[in-house]
Amino acid sequence: MPLQHPRSRYRQVADDLREAIARGTYGPGSALPSQPELARKYGLNQTSISRAIGLLESEGLIRTERGVGSFVLDIPTVQRIRRIPTRGNGSGSSFAEGMRKAGLDSKDGAKAGRGN
Repeated sequence: MPLQHPRSRYRQVADDLREAIARGTYGPGSALPSQPELARKYGLNQTSISRAIGLLESEGLIRTERGVGSFVLDIPTVQRIRRIPTRGNGSGSSFAEGMRKAGLDSKDGAKAGRGN
């Protein structure tokens, strides 16, 4: 990867590793190359590599174990875990029902009956 300017080089490394994770080059549970290996690959010092790894860790993409390495986390997918049954007028939400009782439209928060 050719390094770009003026973006921080550690951010460029993080972007490259993030893309590799997204492509599946490093799948869930797999280890990233060691920091010294990454430093050699990108021609940077280990401080810059450490910052890139820290950025990916803060994003929840990897976890790092001192003395062991950095590992790709399984990225959770958002799933609906339960469906709220609809109530008499089609709303499945007690919040929406409370809004209606207060005279508000739950879709936009406007007072019901006003020409908004």
